[in-house]
Amino acid sequence: MFPTEWTEGEPITPEPYRLNLGINGITSALPQSMAKPWQKDTVHRLILRHHPEFKRPPTRHGKFGPERLTFTVEEWQAAYQTAQRLDAERLVSRRRFEVVVREIANQIADGILKYALRDARGGTISSTLCSPDLWNTESISPRFYWCQMNRENPFGVAVGGDGFQSIFIERASLDRFLASRVTAQSSKPDRGPKKAYSLEEKLLPYAQTIYEAVERGESEPPTRDEFVSKFRDKFPDVSIPVVRNFVWPTRPKAWNRRAAKGS
Repeated sequence: MFPTEWTEGEPITPEPYRLNLGINGITSALPQSMAKPWQKDTVHRLILRHHPEFKRPPTRHGKFGPERLTFTVEEWQAAYQTAQRLDAERLVSRRRFEVVVREIANQIADGILKYALRDARGGTISSTLCSPDLWNTESISPRFYWCQMNRENPFGVAVGGDGFQSIFIERASLDRFLASRVTAQSSKPDRGPKKAYSLEEKLLPYAQTIYEAVERGESEPPTRDEFVSKFRDKFPDVSIPVVRNFVWPTRPKAWNRRAAKGS
């Protein structure tokens, strides 16, 4: 899906620092007075690592645990700006990973990719393929943390522990799926005008404006064709397969999936 951009570091790209405050759709810097202890610890670590000029001492521990963290206005602002910069640098990598994760999950849910489970410690992979229905959920991210799931509690939020098993994709189904992608791309070329718009600089940021408009209640979640149409209005010579294959899969997980076959 990303033959030239994929770095192999996408799955371990750190999560956003989440030092923003959102009110009525407006995002601003989180004030120190409203920060939770874990957010103050994040700021503290950012300063220690990226701002030695403040000469901030390491975490001190008292009789009852770590001492309460406080910051000067300059320290808080510097940490916030650093967090914003790092989040922006990592955003493209995280989005690539999210696109691939959603594609895998959708293909498993549709029964295209087959899978089975194996005890996390080792042993034989189950000879019985698992039900694709267990992937009809918006809560799939825990399964990609350690590539494990719990057959007895498949929709839980935990990422590992007792009862969790490693997820294995059947090789034959993966080969068929990959072959079908190559065939589809070669047999159904985009016959409209094309231009190589930057996925990171143009297409994904525009998609984000659509997502935010839906989140604010200004519009309904578009269908795939409506989504593509919006992009054709904005970028008349964009490649339709690029929008379908690389931008559409980044839509919010809460949007309804297409109906199952036969429904």
